[in-house]
Amino acid sequence: MLVAMLLISGVVTVIATYAALEWMPCQWFGSSFEGGCGYGALWTAAGVALLLWPLLFLGAAALYFRRTRSTNPAQASAASDVLPSARLVTQWRVVLGLTLLAQLLPMALVLAHVNFSPEVDTVLRWLALFMLVLNAVLVYRIAVRSQRQWLALVLALISVLFGWMGAAGVGIYLHSELRRA
Repeated sequence: MLVAMLLISGVVTVIATYAALEWMPCQWFGSSFEGGCGYGALWTAAGVALLLWPLLFLGAAALYFRRTRSTNPAQASAASDVLPSARLVTQWRVVLGLTLLAQLLPMALVLAHVNFSPEVDTVLRWLALFMLVLNAVLVYRIAVRSQRQWLALVLALISVLFGWMGAAGVGIYLHSELRRA
């Protein structure tokens, strides 16, 4: 369901961005001399798309998991038998926060026009990848408690393959599952 929400939010973002490029007047972005306003429109649409896609995905995931909370007491008691330890959940939440920070900080610094040396950029990329993998390991360890090995593996893969958006989506899912239990 998370992958479907990610893809659908991406498609909606592409459609909205294309529609905005078609309908925004050129005067909003400066002179139309030799198509000069097109650059402003293109960069504005790209920036809005970078914000819209994650917001649509995270909003859809939050709404979906909020509405699908279990109201069956027998299911809730069965889920409470296999709860992960509080220490493991706390470790995962800290790692999730650090993962999101490691993924989003370089992007925020680039948007703030902070230039890195190639060595610093390489270190930040490896740190972000390491945090994604560490997050995936902890996601697997928490999700394996649900007695469904395939779900644990899928969640761990999503949290690595889709970067910070996958990690955030899996985080929303696990938080809702832990709250439900």
